[in-house]
Amino acid sequence: TDALMELLSENRNRKVQIYAPKRGGKNVLIEMAQANAEASFKKEKDEQTMRENILLAMQEKFRLLNYPRRIECIDNSHISGSEPVSSVIVFTDGKKDSQFYRKYKIREAAPSDDYGCMQEVLTRRYAKAKTENNLPDLLIIDGGKGHLNIALKVLKDLDIISVEVIGVAKEQGRHDKGLTEEQVFLPNVKDPIILKKTSPILFLLQQIRDEAHRVAITFQRKRVRKNTIKSALDQVP
Repeated sequence: TDALMELLSENRNRKVQIYAPKRGGKNVLIEMAQANAEASFKKEKDEQTMRENILLAMQEKFRLLNYPRRIECIDNSHISGSEPVSSVIVFTDGKKDSQFYRKYKIREAAPSDDYGCMQEVLTRRYAKAKTENNLPDLLIIDGGKGHLNIALKVLKDLDIISVEVIGVAKEQGRHDKGLTEEQVFLPNVKDPIILKKTSPILFLLQQIRDEAHRVAITFQRKRVRKNTIKSALDQVP
């Protein structure tokens, strides 16, 4: 206790006292804090176990060679063909990992060329990630076979074999949010896997895809607003 008081006092630049009450009101507070800490730890541990189980189920369901500890997802966004952008978001151990998020302005592909935008961003993203040895276990593409094949081609051209890829698309003909089945396309597999709306795997996939869309659309709106204001001020003498 003396050593801990000395260390805390040194860090805070003032004397710190530590009390260990054995009875009375303060002891009740200590016991309450201990119970709360244990409950919080158990809750966090249970949530971690649940996330691990979902990722293990995903590995089995999608026939992945590796446990998908780090997952990346890409989303393209443009409003009326203007200011096309893309986002790449990261989930680690089933949770958002925003320190690794990246946002891209489309430089070469036409705004209406969704395949071209995806190819450009994936090439920029994974050429750098390969150099930095910072590749994900799983890449999720928002789209069907066409988008999946673009991603596979980019990875092949970059000689990246460690990243697995799946494509996720809404049930054909359905565009309402949330209450639909989803189709998951796997490389070299003809028919998609259908995930029911009650699937825990589907819930995680939707979380990941919604986050990628949110980041992309927010970034694009900021760019549109910035350029609109800039253009208006340019007309002022």
